Amino acid sequence: MNIIKRTFALLTIFTLHSISFALPTSQAVKGNTEFKLNGQNIQFIFNENSDDAPAQLIMKNKLKKQQFSIAELPYQSTRHIYFADYNFDGLTDFSISAPDMGMGVYQVFDIFLYQPKTQNFEVIDQEKFDFSHSQCTAFTDIRLFPTKRQMSSSCRGGARWWTDTYQFNKGQWRWIKSKDESE
Repeated sequence: MNIIKRTFALLTIFTLHSISFALPTSQAVKGNTEFKLNGQNIQFIFNENSDDAPAQLIMKNKLKKQQFSIAELPYQSTRHIYFADYNFDGLTDFSISAPDMGMGVYQVFDIFLYQPKTQNFEVIDQEKFDFSHSQCTAFTDIRLFPTKRQMSSSCRGGARWWTDTYQFNKGQWRWIKSKDESE
């Protein structure tokens, strides 16, 4: 009987631990594609960087078209698209990642938040985001922690790996701490 109770307890702990954070559902993107998000069929068109224009994402549905600049894609690399609730409002947001332009050690993310009033997506403008306290200067290798309304971003700076933690509060992501993962 004790073995059954212990097994049940361990399974419960493992299950709760595994759902304490959720990685976004990922799909490799090769060329243009279409997804259904928040009741809309949306066409995703990727215009990769050229000599005269930065990389862009064009999103089209029956009624409108949105256009965004996105992280540059290194030579012969693949983008990934992730679907998750990045602002914890119960609606599906998404992000797009590309390998970093250095060694390709981590993924750089552009995060798009769904705006239910306008039925548009709004990208988090990382050029205007306050990274002054964090160790990473972009959203990289992100993980969501929905129960805490937090997100982590991990990167390598010099010979160290860092993890920055952000809290979603009052409609914005705010830095709360950085941790040296090399220790």
